[in-house]
Amino acid sequence: MEIKLLEHVNIQTTQLEMMENWCIEILELKKGYRPPFEVKGAWLYAAGYPMVHLVEVDDPPERSDNPELEHFAMRAVGLDSLLERTKV
Repeated sequence: MEIKLLEHVNIQTTQLEMMENWCIEILELKKGYRPPFEVKGAWLYAAGYPMVHLVEVDDPPERSDNPELEHFAMRAVGLDSLLERTKV
């Protein structure tokens, strides 16, 4: 499998508007289309791709020495070769 690009990063925040503004002003991302999910959030685009997904949460995640990543997505080709290599 050949990974082509990091598709997006998902970030949970209790301060959606502040995070959105920071991404727009500092990272120069553009706010764009986001499907009508049940939770509030924003998708911020670069080069035509929604690279940062913000999701509003009521309570911040607990901090720890082992931070957890909500999720990230990659675009790749060659799924068959990956599945073949992972057969036991």
